[in-house]
Amino acid sequence: MKLSSSRGGDVVWETVQQTPDPMVVTDAAARDRMTATKLPWKVRNNATGIVMLLVPPGEFVMGSPENEQDRRPQ
Repeated sequence: MKLSSSRGGDVVWETVQQTPDPMVVTDAAARDRMTATKLPWKVRNNATGIVMLLVPPGEFVMGSPENEQDRRPQ
């Protein structure tokens, strides 16, 4: 897969894994939504080695609960 970068050059992405891993994406409906995109679940940027995972559209919570031990205030 070859994508154009915002800096004008080409960024080459290699598919690492096409379909979501059921041990990681435990919600079957989420796996179905991800598979329906026909995009690979996991890709690697060959220039940097960074591996990215597909996150399907929807909502998610980022961060930790306010009552979590050792939580730092914002």
